[in-house]
Amino acid sequence: MKKKNTLKKDRQHGLIYYDSWDTDSSPGCDFIADYSSAEDRAVNKMFSETIWKCVDEAEDKYGICRLVAAGFTEREIAHICGMSQAAVNGKKHRLFSKIRTIMVVKKF
Repeated sequence: MKKKNTLKKDRQHGLIYYDSWDTDSSPGCDFIADYSSAEDRAVNKMFSETIWKCVDEAEDKYGICRLVAAGFTEREIAHICGMSQAAVNGKKHRLFSKIRTIMVVKKF
């Protein structure tokens, strides 16, 4: 019960769990931003905008990517979307793969 309340409070305060972005090929912590200079911040902002354009192009009809970015677990996303956790996991992995393909094709 305590963990559930902690997760709810974390989400209300905008805390993002990078492990929710884990894939078979890379850990979510690889996406942790390091803002050491204005140039780095500008590049990171451009990269973030590029990723979200690719997410939009990938046609994420359930909004799974945005829910993952907001820190929701697969189980919570499944409840929100009305599907099983396994279905969310499969859709998430297919979406991430599609986003990577879009980025490679467009040379981002």
